[in-house]
Amino acid sequence: MATPAGIQTIEEIEPFEAAEEIEGGDVVLVDTREPHEYQEAHLENGKLVPPGLLGDEIAEAAPDKSARTILYCRSGNRSALAAAQLQALGYENVASMSGFPLSPPAA
Repeated sequence: MATPAGIQTIEEIEPFEAAEEIEGGDVVLVDTREPHEYQEAHLENGKLVPPGLLGDEIAEAAPDKSARTILYCRSGNRSALAAAQLQALGYENVASMSGFPLSPPAA
């Protein structure tokens, strides 16, 4: 199915894909959860930008609109919405992580 003109699709990546990119460096991580969730657990170097403050705070958290920017939240819903907002603001290389595992998988 073709995407209607003017509408961009959101790139969704799995946590393991995000981990590989983070390991490679040069990635901006944006946590789109609420402050209390961020305090419970967050990715190292993840910058908290709650959904309600995205428009006001994203320029400080991710000033380079061409940099690879990965957004994450608990389930992937808020980060996908935030990714769409960032694309509308002119961010060029945005991905939404499909969820944030609060604990590592059992071995």
